[in-house]
Amino acid sequence: MATIQGGFTSWDRTAWAALGRGRQPLGASPASDSPVPFTEWDEIYVPVVHLIGVHLEASIDLRRRLAAAGLRGSGDGPFIIGLAGSVAAGKSTCAHTLAALLSARPDRPVVEVVSTDGFLLPNSVLARRGLLMRKGFPETYDTDLIASVLGALVSGGAGEPIEMPRYSHEVYDIAGPPQLLARPDIVILEGVNALSTEIADFCSLRLYLDVAESDLRRWYVARFATLVAEAETDPTSFFAQWTGLTADEIEALATTVWEGVNLVNLTEHIAPSQARADIVLHLDGEHAATEVTTRNR
Repeated sequence: MATIQGGFTSWDRTAWAALGRGRQPLGASPASDSPVPFTEWDEIYVPVVHLIGVHLEASIDLRRRLAAAGLRGSGDGPFIIGLAGSVAAGKSTCAHTLAALLSARPDRPVVEVVSTDGFLLPNSVLARRGLLMRKGFPETYDTDLIASVLGALVSGGAGEPIEMPRYSHEVYDIAGPPQLLARPDIVILEGVNALSTEIADFCSLRLYLDVAESDLRRWYVARFATLVAEAETDPTSFFAQWTGLTADEIEALATTVWEGVNLVNLTEHIAPSQARADIVLHLDGEHAATEVTTRNR
């Protein structure tokens, strides 16, 4: 069933899945190690990618029309998809699933997944400004870098690859060689601030993952414990400092971080950005979409 309210249409899972049936096959299937089960891939992501395809083809047609009107060069950059949601919502999994399906389109576009974590200020700068415990809040991002990188992307660049800093969740800082974006056709820009005012205007289409706070908390605490466990064999990991704690102590620490940092950021900044989304996937406690909301255009 689909219901229309306030400029948006909400689709239950059955109605949404029906949108993908009978469409041109995308020629892709989930990898054997994918955390996304086939039913989720087929019933949720395939219709999402078909909808993205409609927007993509409209964008290409607009570019042709602009060129015919003498405005060649307008919007020569990639089709940028902004994908936002809370810490632990599953943004990276969603982004790579969309990328796999979009890459299987008949025109075989080049798709890049880019994390907005690369726009974070280095830890040395955050420490100097007293912002380490607010990492992920708006003031911890390099807004000049956001404007520079995304501005170069949407303009098509000057023929040279565009450099995007990489963020390492192992060392909890900007680290390693930059990601080089060499004229991709589609960029999926995922992160907690992907629908912020600084970024959303650069996006051709905007998605949001909506999850109950209780589920996000549980997923975050579990992921925190996993990272601490993995750090037992990696002393360079940021999480190695807590390998001597008991399981109960690790859970208590993760809960404190969630309540004092991530929940505050979610409430004050991330959740409000859902209002800018064109597509919202509402996920349950098992990471399965129960409903999809689309903006009426």
